[in-house]
Amino acid sequence: MGYKSRCLKNLSIMSSVFHPLGLISPVGLQAKVIKQDECRSGKGWDEPMEESNMIEWHKWLKELPMLEDYHVNRCFVLEDFGEIKTS
Repeated sequence: MGYKSRCLKNLSIMSSVFHPLGLISPVGLQAKVIKQDECRSGKGWDEPMEESNMIEWHKWLKELPMLEDYHVNRCFVLEDFGEIKTS
């Protein structure tokens, strides 16, 4: 953890997680809880995070690349749905 995480930089990282359907919202929620805790403590945008939050933040950052392996099929069909016809 060689650098002090700053609130503005962290907000930028949180905003870069693209999930238009909201299927990975629980992942982003972890970061939002950390950010909320920092805001409640009265931190300014350019102040270092609390040590406990910084540990959680770095843990979240380390797990973030696992989302690259997350895939959602575009078409979900029930087993007894029947034959699908295309035009």
